[in-house]
Amino acid sequence: MIDLSKCPVLERIPGKVGGVWLFRGTRLPLWVVLENLKSGASLDEISDWFEIDRQPVEQALAFLAREANEPFAVLEHEAAA
Repeated sequence: MIDLSKCPVLERIPGKVGGVWLFRGTRLPLWVVLENLKSGASLDEISDWFEIDRQPVEQALAFLAREANEPFAVLEHEAAA
């Protein structure tokens, strides 16, 4: 499981938007961005629609990609040994 508390552009505040993971300093849930990307929206569209800079979205996506691939990096290292 990915520990989103380690992502510097995300925050989770009990009572704020139901306590879901948000982009820091906004009320924009991470899941909303991910669902829009899944549906084919571009980063520029998301930035325009939700009035958020592209940079934190890109940082969150990079964090998720790194964390999701972490177990595979361990397996690759073991296979190389």
